[in-house]
Amino acid sequence: MRYGIFILAAATGLLLGACGTDEADTGKGALVEPDLDGGKTDVIDRVKVLGRLTSEEPVTGSFTKDLEFQAYTFDVFEAGKATLEVTQKGSSRKLDTSMFLYGPQKNGRFSDDKLAGDDDSGWGALSRLRDVTLEPGTYLVVLGTATGDGRGNYRLVLDCADNVCLRHGDDVDLSQCPLELEEWLTECVEETASDLEVSAAEGWSICRDNLDVLDTFESLCFEDAFTRAPAWCAAGDEAFSVSLLPACTNLLDERLASPDSDIALTAAPVSDEMDEQVEIGAEVCEDFCSIFASAFLYNSPNDVPPTATEAVNAVLAGGGLEGDGAWLNEGEVGKDELASDLVFREMDGFVAAAQAHTRSELFFVGRASFSSTPFPAVDAHTQAWVMVFPETGWFVVLEITDFTE
Repeated sequence: MRYGIFILAAATGLLLGACGTDEADTGKGALVEPDLDGGKTDVIDRVKVLGRLTSEEPVTGSFTKDLEFQAYTFDVFEAGKATLEVTQKGSSRKLDTSMFLYGPQKNGRFSDDKLAGDDDSGWGALSRLRDVTLEPGTYLVVLGTATGDGRGNYRLVLDCADNVCLRHGDDVDLSQCPLELEEWLTECVEETASDLEVSAAEGWSICRDNLDVLDTFESLCFEDAFTRAPAWCAAGDEAFSVSLLPACTNLLDERLASPDSDIALTAAPVSDEMDEQVEIGAEVCEDFCSIFASAFLYNSPNDVPPTATEAVNAVLAGGGLEGDGAWLNEGEVGKDELASDLVFREMDGFVAAAQAHTRSELFFVGRASFSSTPFPAVDAHTQAWVMVFPETGWFVVLEITDFTE
């Protein structure tokens, strides 16, 4: 858990201030509460989001300054009721608290209107919001002292009916590699291969041999006030170790196997229309990228169309790529990813040109990539899009390298 994170208006839309608008039930004077509509600077400086609150673990804190507010976020995964309470246990005697609830968070911010508030409905002068009906989402609970000058420790508990604040791991598909873990392992491979100037397969071997399972799980499933853990984390570290991690290692073992293929490739020229699209892309990126297109006719054993992974492997094994690096075979990717990249480079006519040249509308896409540092302080990321036209036996490869300083 990270501590001492200030709420910033630009980041969360929250402005907090001190104002005496409501009278406390005990007649002790004006109740000091957060103001989310242009609050005073002295209170903004004292309001902190200290972390994430869960129904499994209470949080504790302490008020040590005047006009001090402290906040926590928490998640509700199913519609239901929740109770928030500053408990007698763990709280200082004579501490008089206030509590305010905002949410659910929408478009990265909390509404200026508080959902609920309380002064002393709990034990003695402590605060409690009982059985508040909440829809799924992220909420912000802010604690303060009733008169703004209280001192002492507090213990805050979240109690959710029917476990609506618990993310369940029962529906996690343990046979699939989670995207976050796949990306984490892939980044390790790319960085290791680049730093040590070894192949992607060797980089993967190094990453796998030095993998700390528990540290990896805790890193990926870490939660703080602004970061929610992926859904699969609810399955726990044992499921991660026994099922999810092996699913990812099997996936990368397949992708990073040494290039070897039974598919024979024969180089073929690209069309003038495809060349024109490459030239457009080169002009758009000027000195910050390079683009190269190639075409192949392939012969698959028994005339069985290859999978995307097999197609990319055939291109890697056949030397059909310009870039010389530790290529990572990423297998099949969505056509929308290719289309988005082409639109960005103003090459949105490339797919149609490739379809016309191969005389086929039907295709699927595989991808390979590698990263390198070709010059001091210059990073290069290369992607090879492999368009496979199974009906007519064509591979079309579009290789793009982007340079960043």
